Amino acid sequence: MKQIRTSKFSKLIAYYLAIMMFLQVTQPVRMYALTSGPTQPEFNAFTPIGTSDMVDLASGDFNYNIPIMDVGGYPINLAYNSGVSMDQEASWVGLGWNLNIGQINRDVRGLPDDFKGDLMTYENNMRDNLTVGSSFYINPQIIGSLDNIPISLGGGLNMQFNNYKGYSAVPSYGLSFRLSDQVSVGMQLSSSNESGATLTPNVSLSYFSKETGDLSNSFGFSLSPSISYNSREGLSSFNINSGITYKNDFGKKDKSIGGSISFLNNTFTPSKRVGLKNNGATFSYSGGVDIWGFI
Repeated sequence: MKQIRTSKFSKLIAYYLAIMMFLQVTQPVRMYALTSGPTQPEFNAFTPIGTSDMVDLASGDFNYNIPIMDVGGYPINLAYNSGVSMDQEASWVGLGWNLNIGQINRDVRGLPDDFKGDLMTYENNMRDNLTVGSSFYINPQIIGSLDNIPISLGGGLNMQFNNYKGYSAVPSYGLSFRLSDQVSVGMQLSSSNESGATLTPNVSLSYFSKETGDLSNSFGFSLSPSISYNSREGLSSFNINSGITYKNDFGKKDKSIGGSISFLNNTFTPSKRVGLKNNGATFSYSGGVDIWGFI
């Protein structure tokens, strides 16, 4: 008995029970009204007109239905259930009686049909979203040029500060392999603490005709498809870019076109986009160090 009184575990249990008893006396849980309370029986469920078991064999409760009328093929009946609980309130036809005529439930996605043709005004108050950052990228070369080497490597770091999200650092790595003069494959890998890792493999196809005639006419075509896969979102987008180049003695003309398909945020609920004004500025600088050598 003395060991139980002096035990730290017994004292801890005693303190816990004393605190729980004090809270139940001063602030019982029922004071917060966490339950929904009693509800009207006609708002619970629909009662069918046909009742096969008048008496419940387990509890002895009596059930009975009285057909009232038929509205457009929809029957309305007066039902009675003797199993009344202590907290159940009487309906509009009496205690234990229920005249349930049904109800219509409607779910609204976006704007309801009642607002068709009406002028809607949206007001949004947001503070300015400011993003400031710098990026560094390194393209190493061997003895001045990579024309004779089919593999090229690169790496960089993008550091940003956003007044909404804070600081972020996104390292990126690139690898490309030239299969021939017209075909090359590559891969870009970037990692971010906000969006996870993104892998972007790509293929580049190009063709340039030789100069013909006295005017040195030449024609070129390029096609670059790529896909993006994110570690958190899965397959995110498919991108494709193409270009046409025509060159002669009078000049050079370039035309390019591109497109993108996103596989994210697919929803069938109409949404209202907020009009935003974006201002951006980009500064770039390229530099390097040359070391003389020969191969």
